[in-house]
Amino acid sequence: MKTANTAVSVMLEAIDAGLCLQANGDRLLVWPDGLLTAAMRAELTRWKWQILNLLELRFVMAYSETLKRTIFFAEDEAVKNALIEGGANASAIYTLEEIELLAKRNRESPITATELCLLHEAKTLFNGRFTECWEDVSK
Repeated sequence: MKTANTAVSVMLEAIDAGLCLQANGDRLLVWPDGLLTAAMRAELTRWKWQILNLLELRFVMAYSETLKRTIFFAEDEAVKNALIEGGANASAIYTLEEIELLAKRNRESPITATELCLLHEAKTLFNGRFTECWEDVSK
């Protein structure tokens, strides 16, 4: 196991190793025990308080086969900012508002996987976010 640099990267490594994490007050519960290595235990201990703070937030973390990366769906800007502080890449975080806009756009005209990748690349390149100003340039 490589040494992680952020709370988010430790969480991702733990999940990739098949571990489940849960906050219980000031305790970080980790299971199953059989998958918890000494190195992972040390990293979880090192980042415990930051991980506990993240686990209290309302977000979903998922690996996108289309984008070939882990993305986050955050309830709002406050959660997005906390994820960034925890080590998540800002361009990989989509707020509920952005997801609703993408869903609305997809209902109007389905978004292809290629278009989704281009949208994500633009968001990353410009350190941007999706807003209401959609314009259909294909017409």
